[in-house]
Amino acid sequence: MSEAHRNSAPGATVGQVEVLLNAWLASLERKGRAEATIATYRREVRRIIWYCDWRGAPAPWLWKDEDALSYVQFLREEAHLHVYPAGRQFGTPDWTPFRAGHLSQSARDSAARIASLLWDYLVVTRHAQANPFAAVVRKASEESAPRQANRGAVPPNVLDLVMTCMDRRQKPTAKDIRIYWRNRFVLLLYCGTGLRATEGVMANMSDIHPLTDPQTGRTYWALQVRGKDLPLDAAVIDALRSYRLAFQLSPMPIAREDLGLILSPFTPAQAETQVYGSARSRRGRGMWKSIRTRQTIRNIVREEFGAAAAALPKQSPEAALLTRASTQWLRHTRGANLAAAGADAPVVARAMRYSSTRTAKAFAEIDFFDIARLADAE
Repeated sequence: MSEAHRNSAPGATVGQVEVLLNAWLASLERKGRAEATIATYRREVRRIIWYCDWRGAPAPWLWKDEDALSYVQFLREEAHLHVYPAGRQFGTPDWTPFRAGHLSQSARDSAARIASLLWDYLVVTRHAQANPFAAVVRKASEESAPRQANRGAVPPNVLDLVMTCMDRRQKPTAKDIRIYWRNRFVLLLYCGTGLRATEGVMANMSDIHPLTDPQTGRTYWALQVRGKDLPLDAAVIDALRSYRLAFQLSPMPIAREDLGLILSPFTPAQAETQVYGSARSRRGRGMWKSIRTRQTIRNIVREEFGAAAAALPKQSPEAALLTRASTQWLRHTRGANLAAAGADAPVVARAMRYSSTRTAKAFAEIDFFDIARLADAE
């Protein structure tokens, strides 16, 4: 990006555009979004900033429908002409936010969806009056509806809506607070690991343990399921710590801890006595009740997604999706996010623990750290 063009976006300097758009990324990081997701969004933000500077387009908060359509047309017809030279780093001369040839239809649809999320933020923060990408995304959603329905995953923006609804809910009692942190952990756990419903409820706190990557020296947290270690990303670990603290437990599990991974906010009947009446005394005796039924996980998904759907306009595509979501969708979300981050089929197959004999040889040698490094990479 040349200095001659640094002030070419009417209505603002490029620096002002960068500050505002990066504030959106920071807000997503505070919500615990996965690092790979943030990296994808950052790439799209840099494309928009570069486009405003190169094309001399209005500042994003001034965009109208025709500006959004022009941007989508640019991605389709011209982006491949601006691939940056090999070895260029962000911020160096001749750098551009485009790495290879023509963008596919799915890549352009993804760019429009992310742009729509950005403009939703600009509208909510009162920097923009309307979202010029709303119609673009609606058309793309209608055209890809059969494909999306078959895939059955939870898009990042929809999960954000659920989390925001949970954040805003009144929590007048200690039990309400425990339910909030427990449910938040459950949703992030299933979306972030690809667990099956049964695997989550049968897991124990003591199944979570650290593993050190021999190549990088970095320590990751893993959940052992059926003898296999599943990486837990930073968002899941942060949610786990908050969840455990809400139940008056130590931030991370300790060896031989006699508790299930998913806990009830209630205790067994024998624990509801005056002798063990406080949360602190129950903690000392490990008397929180463990949840071992899949139906409880289904109920959590139904209740939290249903509450978020009720807070949206009835005809919105997000509300329709929320009413259909299931625990299986949470599992599929892991595979969809890995694929979106650039994982090839063997890594996705390994992460999702698919048992197809046709792919078994291809992913047999991919270990825990291959998946952990991918989730950790920007």
